[in-house]
Amino acid sequence: MNDTHEQLILVVTASYMGAVGFGELFGCEISRVLAGTIDEFRLRLSILPSDKDTLKFISEHLHPDEIEIGFTVNRKDEPYSLSPISGFVDKSRTSWKIEFVREPKK
Repeated sequence: MNDTHEQLILVVTASYMGAVGFGELFGCEISRVLAGTIDEFRLRLSILPSDKDTLKFISEHLHPDEIEIGFTVNRKDEPYSLSPISGFVDKSRTSWKIEFVREPKK
C-alpha cells in the first residue's frame, strides 16, 4: 500500500522504453525507498515533453546509474495505467507526480 501522505522518494535505475503520444516512457527498477511506502518493485515513468530538464537528467543517468526521484500524490482513482503527467500510476490507481530528480546522496 502507498502512504498517501503525499510524498514518496525513491532511488531507481531507469531504462528507456520508448515514446507514447504524450511523452517518453522509462522502466524503473526501485533500488531503495527513502520516504513513503510502495509495494512495487518497478514502475513505468512517463515524462512530458515540457519537462525538458527532467527528461535530460534521466536520459543522462540511465541504467546502471541510480537516480533519486521525489513524488507527490497527483490524483486517486486514475482511470488509466498511464496518466499524461511526468510521473507514474501505481497498482492502486494513484498517480504520483515528479517533484524532483537528482543524484542520490552517497
